[in-house]
Amino acid sequence: MSKGLNIALRVGAAVLAVAIAAAIFMMATSFYGDPVRALRANKAINAHLAAVYGDRDDLQYARGKVEYDFKMGDYYKVVTSSDSEDTSFTVYYARGAVRDTFDSDVGERFNTIIRLNNALQDELEEMLRAEYSASVKNCMCDFDLEGKDTAALFQLDMPLDMKNLPCAVNLTVYLAQEEPAQEQLVERLTALDDWVRAKGIAVNSYSIELEQPGEEVDYSKSVILYDFPAEQVRRGDVAQLVREKMERDSLPDTKEPEVAPAAKDD
Repeated sequence: MSKGLNIALRVGAAVLAVAIAAAIFMMATSFYGDPVRALRANKAINAHLAAVYGDRDDLQYARGKVEYDFKMGDYYKVVTSSDSEDTSFTVYYARGAVRDTFDSDVGERFNTIIRLNNALQDELEEMLRAEYSASVKNCMCDFDLEGKDTAALFQLDMPLDMKNLPCAVNLTVYLAQEEPAQEQLVERLTALDDWVRAKGIAVNSYSIELEQPGEEVDYSKSVILYDFPAEQVRRGDVAQLVREKMERDSLPDTKEPEVAPAAKDD
């Protein structure tokens, strides 16, 4: 092998090694971030926290690690409190700008709402299986927050009191039924409402799905009622109201799309 060819091969191997190393570095930084930028982000985030929340001794962030969100391209740090379970928020750094989620997570009580909702859902599911029906497959609930002042209704770190909820909930229950039918759904609905009222739980609406038992379910045979107002369950014509509601929900949205008026010629 000639000396010139040997040198060319060595140079080519070196260039290839550098290219591979660069590709690995770029791939790593795309998932885990750039260490230099992470240091810059940490400095900017800590400066923001000191300037905005420096009067609070309970916030823990100085030793917190900056993480990288590869989907959004943001660096962030989670801030917690030594005094409050619900006081937790995230500070983001991207392209030289810093923003945080304190107003929504803490100020508007998002953390409190999520914690109470999860605790209520777990307790309700256990109670429903034990006291209402063993056929309960799953249960979900969410606070009816539309038009509500969450900061006034929910207090940070407040305990869950099922009989004195900050506001009513929308309750969804999935029930196993060998042969789902609308008549059985109405029976289950009224029995559920009786149980809820006996427990003193404020419910705004019910959603019930009767589906086949087991893991493999033919959902085409399920009978589903969505968002039925709790106040209507006690009416004598509840069966008719349920039928009408299910018929409305099954209709396709036939609203004509709005067409912009044609431009007038000058």
